[in-house]
Amino acid sequence: MNIEELYIKLRNYYSNHDNGEQIEVDLNELVDTLSYTKRKFRKFLIELDALGWITWSPKGIKNNDSLIFHQSIEDVQLQLFKAMIFDGRQNEAFIRVESEAPSIKTKLTYWYYLSKFVVYFDVTKNRQFIRIREMITKENVDIYCNAIKESLEHASPGFTILIDMMSEMTNTPDVEPQMEELRKIVVAKGVKALASYTSSSYLIPYLEKRLDEMGQNKIFPTKEAAEEYLDSL
Repeated sequence: MNIEELYIKLRNYYSNHDNGEQIEVDLNELVDTLSYTKRKFRKFLIELDALGWITWSPKGIKNNDSLIFHQSIEDVQLQLFKAMIFDGRQNEAFIRVESEAPSIKTKLTYWYYLSKFVVYFDVTKNRQFIRIREMITKENVDIYCNAIKESLEHASPGFTILIDMMSEMTNTPDVEPQMEELRKIVVAKGVKALASYTSSSYLIPYLEKRLDEMGQNKIFPTKEAAEEYLDSL
């Protein structure tokens, strides 16, 4: 279970409390209810606190801990379902959003079906995910660039980028100035590495030229290999 799922589970347990409200927490009772070991659950709380999703204040052995939620459960659910879709689990994501988070169904549907480019940022991994769904042209280059820039608002220095190029779509030559400007923005934001994956041999020379301009970047035949590389850095 990933950190988004764990946060959703915890937030639902305290669904009668608002974000920003300090909650007294009996950690022993909580780990029993949610079926975690205390050590694992403390590690989970530390990670959430580091992300800024909660403020957790341990009080010691006798006193209760305190917990303050900061992150909207809908935002976390949206991030979770976007990640599932990027992994090819579209059916599961839309079945779950129907039953678990109907309030974000329209937003998720618009993002997937109407967006020309699938772009999202996973703050838990400090990683941007990009799927190119059609050729980047003069007609849609602004849409693409704005999606990338908006996603990068969540990035911290040292972030990584994973690009799905399985569709074999790139950009037309006439938008190269905009693409070059976008690359400069990405570099200035503090990108650590970028990994693309494609099964198309003719795309590799094109991608290698672009990646050489941005530093520690590689091309892989599969998503798994690309992610393994980024995770190793």
